[in-house]
Amino acid sequence: MQVEVKVALNFLLSFLYDKLPRRKVNLFGDELKKYLMLKFHPTSVADSTENASYLSINFKPCDIEPCIQIAAKDCVLDVQEILEYLPSRLRLFVKPSLVYYVIYTDSSNNEIQEMKIIYNDTNSSLTSHSDSASLQSKNN
Repeated sequence: MQVEVKVALNFLLSFLYDKLPRRKVNLFGDELKKYLMLKFHPTSVADSTENASYLSINFKPCDIEPCIQIAAKDCVLDVQEILEYLPSRLRLFVKPSLVYYVIYTDSSNNEIQEMKIIYNDTNSSLTSHSDSASLQSKNN
């Protein structure tokens, strides 16, 4: 899962470089990586859900993940400043051998605006994901 987390972090950090100080962005990435790896660890106390085989990270201003807030605080960055440079209503999915993101429209009905796979190590499809039908229909 280290490769998948690294790909996800590189994707996120690419929005922040050239907008925030590089050193703070790197520190934020290091801190966030620690928290994300803890969530994937099978005996993690931080994530006690039954589905620890994948991670869904919300970047919606009203529903920001606690690990994002903690990582930002640890490296003295304002969460709102980070959110300002990320696409609004971004949701990042990290699964074994697969990393993809979904950007929802600004309406409240969770309609998908964009969905893209950014890392796929196998020929596996998204059929194992619960949202696959809606993701594939919106993408076609």
